[in-house]
Amino acid sequence: MTPDGFLRRLQAKHNLTPSECSSGDDYYEIRVESAFDDGVHDSKVKGTAVNSHTSNGGTNAASSRATLATTNFGNDYTDHFIHTGSLPQSHITNRRAPQEGYPKLKELHSLKAQQVQAYANPPYSIKCPSGSAMNERLLSLLQRNGVQFDVVLVSAEGGMDRKLLLDLPIAKITPRPSLCFAWVPGSEGWLESAREMLEKWGFRRSEDIVYIPSSENDAYYPQTETYNIFNYGNDEREIFQQSTWHCLMGLKGTLRRNQDSDLIHCNVDTDVILGQEENTPKKGNNINVIPEQIYTIIENFSLMSRRIHIVPGQCKQSSTTISRKPLPRRGWVIMGPSVLEDNFEPEKYVADLRALGNKVPVNPHIENLRPKTPPGMGGGGGRGRR
Repeated sequence: MTPDGFLRRLQAKHNLTPSECSSGDDYYEIRVESAFDDGVHDSKVKGTAVNSHTSNGGTNAASSRATLATTNFGNDYTDHFIHTGSLPQSHITNRRAPQEGYPKLKELHSLKAQQVQAYANPPYSIKCPSGSAMNERLLSLLQRNGVQFDVVLVSAEGGMDRKLLLDLPIAKITPRPSLCFAWVPGSEGWLESAREMLEKWGFRRSEDIVYIPSSENDAYYPQTETYNIFNYGNDEREIFQQSTWHCLMGLKGTLRRNQDSDLIHCNVDTDVILGQEENTPKKGNNINVIPEQIYTIIENFSLMSRRIHIVPGQCKQSSTTISRKPLPRRGWVIMGPSVLEDNFEPEKYVADLRALGNKVPVNPHIENLRPKTPPGMGGGGGRGRR
């Protein structure tokens, strides 16, 4: 793509006026809104014009590739990304070991992991087609066996029929209080759909947990073409793309951050997750349909232990052609048409709950290590640490 062609695409895509997108002999100046600090910045793209003058006064019709000269999109790592394609988050130094240098936080996470495993029932899976069959199966668990779930996680993939999700009988299979999490892409209007789903199911939205892939090799990197400011081949590529996933949390009933410590543990995790190396798929290995970190955040936050993960759609191949599947997990019932086995027995599940209890008990040592919510912030919502 020529520099002028790039300018025309950028102007059309972002509704820039001619005064905001102009070219000179050497520089092509663009004014764009920064996504980082809501300011307007000048960015200059340097390249050879289509008709560059030769030494004898003629023109050279062959244009060269334009190269980015200087930008100001908010920080240097964003500028580096435009040059190299290396995502800004890949340069965060402690993303592989975020607890290093914080011994109390490291001990807290270790104790939480041990306690969650100690009170987790065996992994159960329900293989069931989506739609009316899935809805009937969920309702039959309630009506015949009295099974309800305090923690519900629903996964959505792009292209899935959103009506199937709205029709799930989540409101009927969850008591008060309970939690619902909706895992959705950060594009194609899915965030708004997730809000509608939570409202339809009787939950009020409280949190938005964001997953940011660390590289394009991440199994959860969106299935779109790579970022490129200029098109160096014959195919057209998007200049800007969505790269995040979101996990919206909804509350049903009353849960107070600084009072209900027997039900929820706030301030253990943050609501921004950076992709880890283990999320890079290896040939022949199955990758879970959602990142491991999402399960861990939910388990650390909720001491209510009747958990179900519903994956209504058939799982697609990831951008690396390695399939993502709903894998079994201790402490969870996994339900969907793509689960690897069908081993759920309602009577045995109820017996496990009687033996282990419906809640992970409070551990005094964990309580001492866990940062506490200040007295004036007792609501179930809020931002920051989760």
